[in-house]
Amino acid sequence: MGYAELISKLEALPSEKRAEVFEFVEFFAARCDSATANNASRAEVAAQTWNNFNERSGSFAEQHSTL
Repeated sequence: MGYAELISKLEALPSEKRAEVFEFVEFFAARCDSATANNASRAEVAAQTWNNFNERSGSFAEQHSTL
């Protein structure tokens, strides 16, 4: 289904049903934004934890490199 067909179906809905669809889309978009922000936050925490470990213990690659 293309955007034009989707828009025409939305326009054919009664106004109260259209409002429900828009409300759902807003809810879904907010949920997706929240999940993205949560994933970014977790990645930042993981990176900081890894960096702290490297500062205390040294890099695994530095300790075990064959070069």
